[in-house]
Amino acid sequence: KQDLVNGITFFTSMIILFVLHQIALVKLEKKNPTPLLKKIYTFVSLVLYSMVGVIIIPTAIYQLTTYLMYRVSDVTSYTAPATSIGILIMVLPLWVIFLVRTTRMKEEE
Repeated sequence: KQDLVNGITFFTSMIILFVLHQIALVKLEKKNPTPLLKKIYTFVSLVLYSMVGVIIIPTAIYQLTTYLMYRVSDVTSYTAPATSIGILIMVLPLWVIFLVRTTRMKEEE
């Protein structure tokens, strides 16, 4: 139960931060467009989410299969994979968003 609470809390807080961050970026774009800064931000975000994705995908798969395959009587020996799955659910769509943005920027040049 604790991992489930941790995963839900992490997922919800990161979604709120992402929405606030996107709102701030839209407001800043209206005032002073800086294409170089936008390109750097998009590329760095793509790299960051790529690295997190490369780490969290195998971790989530391992924890989920271990949790599903080894049903033991002592539930304290295996924890639920909620935190890693929560991070995966958050990171994967963000990686796709920044990949699409980076590809569009490259095509525009």
